[in-house]
Amino acid sequence: MTDLFEDNQRDLERAVENLGYSLEQNPDPETISKLRSDITNQAVSCVSGLRVSQLTTGIRPETS
Repeated sequence: MTDLFEDNQRDLERAVENLGYSLEQNPDPETISKLRSDITNQAVSCVSGLRVSQLTTGIRPETS
């Protein structure tokens, strides 16, 4: 289980770094649509990774 958590944590960390890099880009008008799609996909990946981490560790997300 520790290996699964560490693998997921590494993947989540990489996804967050990629998302941050994408958000720092200054796209030209021709590529903004693709960048928007990439950022959305990366954000979904980060949220999914967080949910997997929560499930594998037994930590439940806080609700408001």
